[in-house]
Amino acid sequence: MDQPGIHSAPTVKREEPRAAPSTLKIDVTSAAVAQIAKLTAKRTAEGKPPRALRIGLRGGGCDGFSYLFEWSDGEPEARDHVFDFDHEGQKVRVYVDKKSLIYLKGRR
Repeated sequence: MDQPGIHSAPTVKREEPRAAPSTLKIDVTSAAVAQIAKLTAKRTAEGKPPRALRIGLRGGGCDGFSYLFEWSDGEPEARDHVFDFDHEGQKVRVYVDKKSLIYLKGRR
């Protein structure tokens, strides 16, 4: 008898989408760059100059992922892709780890 709800099912290995590293890019709107620059200036004024904003995905949330936005005060890690954006003279740097970038590429 079929009952609605959660049932066990055979485990299926999820394959991640693949792309060449040179084609992995993210889009950041001008408004987002301006906001990141504003928050960077605020942190700098408080004596906490960040090197970059880290963007990523972590397990959790309704669809299995939750977004991560945090300041990074250090150098990028080996797995990070580094993106520099400039909007009206405001420069910001964004770090995205390789695994997250596969899912974030081309998103706005």
